[in-house]
Amino acid sequence: MHADLQALLVACVVTMMLCVGLDFPLSSWRSLLRNPLPLWVGLAAQNLVVPLVGFTVALLFRDQSEIALGIVLIVAAPGGPIANAIVHFAGARIDISVSLTVINALISLVTVPLIASTGFALLAEESAAVRLPVAETLAHIVFIIVMPIVSGFAIQRIGGQSVARISRFARAGTGVMMTLILVIVCIANAQLLTSHFSQMVPAALMLCLAMLACAHLFSRFSHLDAGARFAIANESSVHNVPLALIMAEEIIHRPELAAMIAVYAQSIGILTLAWALIYRHRLAPAK
Repeated sequence: MHADLQALLVACVVTMMLCVGLDFPLSSWRSLLRNPLPLWVGLAAQNLVVPLVGFTVALLFRDQSEIALGIVLIVAAPGGPIANAIVHFAGARIDISVSLTVINALISLVTVPLIASTGFALLAEESAAVRLPVAETLAHIVFIIVMPIVSGFAIQRIGGQSVARISRFARAGTGVMMTLILVIVCIANAQLLTSHFSQMVPAALMLCLAMLACAHLFSRFSHLDAGARFAIANESSVHNVPLALIMAEEIIHRPELAAMIAVYAQSIGILTLAWALIYRHRLAPAK
């Protein structure tokens, strides 16, 4: 990726995570702490169920390293803020979605290196030349995820009502940043997408459908309501694409993996939006 596009991508991610921190209603913690089951189920789905699903799909495509290694980076990345917008649009449990985005972002210092390293170890032959430098990975996560979110919390806490007016635009800001990110991804990887799109679509669709289905079933077995199931399935399946791209290009220096990540981004966007429309018009009124 060109240096200018890379810098713009990082700036968009930092701004997007700052918006998440500004937009997160701190009062939501009180009700969720009284009934933390949805949070525990969501964290387990995100960090245990979905990585296992991703590793299984990656092993099915282990002969195509660009696909297999790309899948590992996708499932290692925490949930992305775009899931919040999808859950909000569907009318599901936005409090659970945003809470999981924040918690997963904060614990990503541990989960991202652990999940990525485990996936690379399972794909031993294909990833023999791939080593995830933990220190560099942690530095990127702190800079582009943890610090902006914590800064958003601090600004919200200090600013009070004056910041409350600004935070109304934070969710819109997140959507704008996500749109810019997708445009940057498509421009930067246009050649790879053109040459590999048809080859990678089956793997991307298999991954997306398997993640959504398994996370939803896991939530259903935990006896959560429909809104919570929708929020957890989307939060667990819509990953932080910019972070996955940065890991591919800047940390392990495998830019060819960006094609799989970009195809995944398009696939999960279409599937979750379609599900949100179905939920909004058929399931939500029945709750």
